[in-house]
Amino acid sequence: MNDNLPGDTAAPHWVWQRGGWLLVDRMTGHISSIALPEFDPYYSVTSWYRDYAVYCGVSDDGKKLFAIVFQVGRRKPVLNKSLSEAGGDAAPRFGVPGAGLGAASRPGHFRAR
Repeated sequence: MNDNLPGDTAAPHWVWQRGGWLLVDRMTGHISSIALPEFDPYYSVTSWYRDYAVYCGVSDDGKKLFAIVFQVGRRKPVLNKSLSEAGGDAAPRFGVPGAGLGAASRPGHFRAR
């Protein structure tokens, strides 16, 4: 993100910020934002396999953790499984994307129904 205001004459000052995911159409160059349900850019670590995303989601109130499998192009997640209550600590606790999903977290072993 460019941190300068429109009227600033100084060189651009770029700042890295966590955010959502972008989908790029390689044929047309069209870029669009992907809305992953319950995705938190600070806590969620996403693994991709073709058009599936596997990640840990956080509820809106920050009290529950979910294992989520999302397919691009669908409105609802393929799988939304409650994992546990979220801790109140400020540091991310997720080290393994898709933990608790079994075969769905391993590329090539997930089959949509």
